[in-house]
Amino acid sequence: MSFQVQTIELTRKEMYAVSIPLVPVWKGVAVLPIIGDLDDERSTYLQNQTLNRATELSLTCIVIDLSGINSINTWFAQHLSNLIQALRLLGIKVVLSGMRPELSQTIVRLGIRFKNTRTYLTLEQALQSIEPAKSDENRYNLEENRHQDK
Repeated sequence: MSFQVQTIELTRKEMYAVSIPLVPVWKGVAVLPIIGDLDDERSTYLQNQTLNRATELSLTCIVIDLSGINSINTWFAQHLSNLIQALRLLGIKVVLSGMRPELSQTIVRLGIRFKNTRTYLTLEQALQSIEPAKSDENRYNLEENRHQDK
């Protein structure tokens, strides 16, 4: 019985790791695709893993891609907001992508505000907004005037 419990726990941890990958795309930039709905345990795991990996990778910018989530509620938005604030405290700029019309409508209806966080419909648009500048690979062309929530 103990072996089965250990196996189940190991499998659960591996599933979390696979379902919350932090994917480097350029020096200092990574994408965090969120797939499926988050419960409290998975949300805590997401925050801990993201903060640890972001510091390991010396990230300056993370794109959190919401394309893979089905719905957003106040609880999920609060956890996401906490993650964004923690990343900012580490000096990491956060961009949200995957803001489909139905997600946007729900966010507005719930009164959720992601202050000073740029949002984009697609991951491609978000990555284009932070594409490394041609003159200096460590600086990013951050389009501050596009898609800001003031």
